[in-house]
Amino acid sequence: METLVTVVVVLAMIAIAAFVIHLLNARHRHQHLRPAHYDGGLAGFDEGPGPASRTGPGHGSTSHPNNAPPPP
Repeated sequence: METLVTVVVVLAMIAIAAFVIHLLNARHRHQHLRPAHYDGGLAGFDEGPGPASRTGPGHGSTSHPNNAPPPP
């Protein structure tokens, strides 16, 4: 009897999970058609392709200097 209850509970949990996934898919159905907006907040990677402008204080410098303390 305990095995039957366990099987019923597991099947009910699977059904609930499938229903929640179905609701989320219905809510976000056409989001794959929108253009992707990436963060672009990584230092040194926001210049994009092409010749880079060298307006900084040195060659290879980024707009976000490393102000972290050195490791111990």
